[in-house]
Amino acid sequence: KKPKGIALHPISAEVFKEPINRAVEAGIKVVCFAADSPESKRSTIITSDNVKEAIAAADFIAKELGGSGEIGIIERPSQSNHIIRVNAFIDRLTERYPKIKIVARGAANGDESKAAKIAIDMISNHPNLSFIYCVAGIEGRGAGEGVKETGKPVKVFCYDADPPVIDMLKDGTIFAVIQPNAVNQGYWALLSLYVEANGLVDPVSDWKHSGKSPLPALIDNGFDFVTKENGDYFYVYDSVD
Repeated sequence: KKPKGIALHPISAEVFKEPINRAVEAGIKVVCFAADSPESKRSTIITSDNVKEAIAAADFIAKELGGSGEIGIIERPSQSNHIIRVNAFIDRLTERYPKIKIVARGAANGDESKAAKIAIDMISNHPNLSFIYCVAGIEGRGAGEGVKETGKPVKVFCYDADPPVIDMLKDGTIFAVIQPNAVNQGYWALLSLYVEANGLVDPVSDWKHSGKSPLPALIDNGFDFVTKENGDYFYVYDSVD
């Protein structure tokens, strides 16, 4: 069957550009969520603001550190939204918190065991390390296990409060998480496709003449801080013993 719409997460903006354009040219509506391919013909992007997330993360960590300390970063440079989370985080620290230093960086690229090894090496090479900032839940889980293995009081901050991450929050392995509202992402992605595919939105503009999408250019799904205290509210399904 030919779909009326596709919602997708393009981890690489450039790689997904041509396939998105082919789908749109075939009459299929396309929206992106979480990560974007802004030069493609997709109709809209549903996401939290990655720059705002990273700024909030930097401010949060800086407050915990009292304005000075050493931080390591475990990243995933192949994914566009993760690049933003790293660059905006570093920019905020540089601008506002000159006594906080990024002393180590490592790319785990979505490999939990690799993230654990990177965390162990960071702690070994930097005995004054206070925080490890991770771009996603997989990296956070790995970093948490690595920190636990060293026995050092290094705090882990990550994104994506999936159930295993919340479990690690509750036992203290991970210190805090930013959770983009993934339920909102899915809801607004599907609703946007339905509305556009069925001609239910007609803004007062030249969108038809100019070939623009009738949808908002960006739909912000919001984000929350998740800690040990409020983690139970963020389980997306019941844990299984």
